[in-house]
Amino acid sequence: MSRHIAILTILAALSIFTVGCAGGSGGPLNTLMDQVRLDDPLADRTYIQNQAVIEVPESVPALIEYLSNDESPKVHAWAALILGRIGDPQAVPALTAALSNNDADTRNRAVGALSLIGETEAEGAFIEALRSGNRDAQITALVELEKTLSINAIPAIADTARANDGMVSKNAIDTLGGIGDASVTAPLVELALSTNLDDSLRRAAIMNLHRMTIPEATAGLQEVITGLVEQEGTDELLQLARDQG
Repeated sequence: MSRHIAILTILAALSIFTVGCAGGSGGPLNTLMDQVRLDDPLADRTYIQNQAVIEVPESVPALIEYLSNDESPKVHAWAALILGRIGDPQAVPALTAALSNNDADTRNRAVGALSLIGETEAEGAFIEALRSGNRDAQITALVELEKTLSINAIPAIADTARANDGMVSKNAIDTLGGIGDASVTAPLVELALSTNLDDSLRRAAIMNLHRMTIPEATAGLQEVITGLVEQEGTDELLQLARDQG
């Protein structure tokens, strides 16, 4: 009888140990996030020692919760990092939202996580970020879309440029030029000729047409020159276009 009790006690202890070691909202993941929140120097060691049970699909819902709703920016950044390493596509919406996070480290970790999950998922997330209206998210997305020379993002980038939103629109115009595909010529010509835009943005469009060393861009500059001749009060822009052309 006593032997049976001893066996049952051992089995119960093993059961508790298994639950404590599982991923999700309890066990090592919960301990890790508590340590991160308190800036505990033991957090790194906890993560390394329990990485195999933290980086599992079962942890994804809890990590999304940490990323989306925890009050600590450090917890947000850690959650984004681990979600990227797990690589589960169900984390993409939360990581996309994290591109608008006020914390730069969290935004950077979200970018890295999206890239690890997949190029297609990352591209879609960055395009969505352009439409978010959040300037931090937009600028972050523009940098990443230029790095990958994203053709699919050109319409959304052009829309961001048309918004006439100062530095964000300037970055969008520069991103079009950085992508450098023939398909960005028409949007850049349109922007250069748009009387709804600040002159600084129109100048940026002209300069980016000059930046592109393809025949379509050269033809686009000539189109800009022709269009500016017909507009009043654009002498400086016209001279710039002629100088670049």
